[in-house]
Amino acid sequence: WKVRGHPAVQSIFAKHWDVEPQELLTSMDGLILWRPWQQKPQQVSENWKTRGSWLHVDQNVFKRSELLAVQGLVNLCLADSSTGGFVCIPGSHGPAFQEKICESLGGAQNLRKRGDYMALEEDNWSQQAVGISLNPGDMLLWDGRLVHG
Repeated sequence: WKVRGHPAVQSIFAKHWDVEPQELLTSMDGLILWRPWQQKPQQVSENWKTRGSWLHVDQNVFKRSELLAVQGLVNLCLADSSTGGFVCIPGSHGPAFQEKICESLGGAQNLRKRGDYMALEEDNWSQQAVGISLNPGDMLLWDGRLVHG
């Protein structure tokens, strides 16, 4: 909560929404920690490397197509192609790509019943995902409709 409540973080979101920081409605849905898979202890038999891409969207565009959520993260450690980290499909928040997502998830009838979080089949989308390199202290913002993981 300390990072989420930091004045610099709040000022970035306040500027985006054109409000005062105290007017923001914020949440912290999760915290992601990655194991240092390159330094796996020899006595550990399980695979430490992440399985799958975790690609998903956090806004069901069938129910609400306009921008409703700006998400963000503050990176605590170096994240690059050697470590892994945040990935996304550039442009996937746009209407044409969102239509493809809706079709892949069963169409309108199915999406009416779903909440906002929608996991995507890795095989269908992972080839289009790109990793984002971040340094410690970098802040990354994205549209809640963007495919990311």
